[in-house]
Amino acid sequence: MQICVKCNCSQGLDQKKEPSSERLQVVFNQLLALGNAQGRMQAAHASQQEIPDSEFVQNMQFVFNQTLLEYFKVWNFLSERNDKGEIKKLWSHHLQDCQNYLTSSIPSNEEQLIEDLALSKVYDNILGEQYTSLSSSIEKSPVEFESLVSLHTTLEEELQKRRDAMNERLELWKRFRKSQETLSSWLKHMEKEKRALDLPFLQLKRVNVTKRNIEGLIQSVPLGEQFLADFKTDKASLLPYCSPDLKSTLQQEFGAQSAQLDNLQAALKTWLSRIVHLEKMNEFLEQKSDSVFGSIDEIDGKLVDLGTPTTFADLDKYVENVDVCPKSVFTFML
Repeated sequence: MQICVKCNCSQGLDQKKEPSSERLQVVFNQLLALGNAQGRMQAAHASQQEIPDSEFVQNMQFVFNQTLLEYFKVWNFLSERNDKGEIKKLWSHHLQDCQNYLTSSIPSNEEQLIEDLALSKVYDNILGEQYTSLSSSIEKSPVEFESLVSLHTTLEEELQKRRDAMNERLELWKRFRKSQETLSSWLKHMEKEKRALDLPFLQLKRVNVTKRNIEGLIQSVPLGEQFLADFKTDKASLLPYCSPDLKSTLQQEFGAQSAQLDNLQAALKTWLSRIVHLEKMNEFLEQKSDSVFGSIDEIDGKLVDLGTPTTFADLDKYVENVDVCPKSVFTFML
């Protein structure tokens, strides 16, 4: 993310320009642009898209502070030199700017919330300094300034409410991202463990060990289901403050991880079922093999006892014993 500041800061800091309401507005606009830029930088850092260079951060903060000082200098100059009518007009205009800002909806996107929070602090700084600089005039003519003082107080309260709401939503985003990352990390770990089993190339000698490992992974699935439930709860807390498009995006993110967990569980159970079937087949074949080899040993013993036939009568008896060999031998061989 590239942080851009679309303002000419030198214009606001030019000491040769005569203080005027026009100049005050210019510097005010520059403060808002710098506040937005600081918010974008904080948002980029929070989302780990970019870690701003420390020197850049210091320079931006310096420019912001200098611009803020310049705004206060011009404001104080105008408030001291003008009559009450001009002061009221000037103050009313800037209070209206703040009022317009407060009528805008609170962003739903996490990055935009961080940006807007930084902007609200700029308005709060300006409101506070304006009131402080006008305190003497207000004390002299409280009735004339009553409506503006009332508006100023209301705006400060509304700014605080807006900041509280944004901080609350940012905390919801923090919890959402944490639960999402916890589930994602768990799924990655489980997929890694499953790949390590090398299931498509399972060898018979590894069946018992592989079966125990799969059963261990299946026993871990309830933990993943709990992570998914936490993720769902945090998503549900966040959705009421999201735009339709953002809601759809969050639902898709949840659906993707939910499906990944279901697929993982299904795959593990399928492989466990195959291994159990393989074990049963192997056990059956071993039993058959033992039975056949036992029968063969029995037949071999009988034939040895009969000895080598030397007459036709002995040969008939020999063939008769061969005919009664256990059928299981031939069944197995077939």
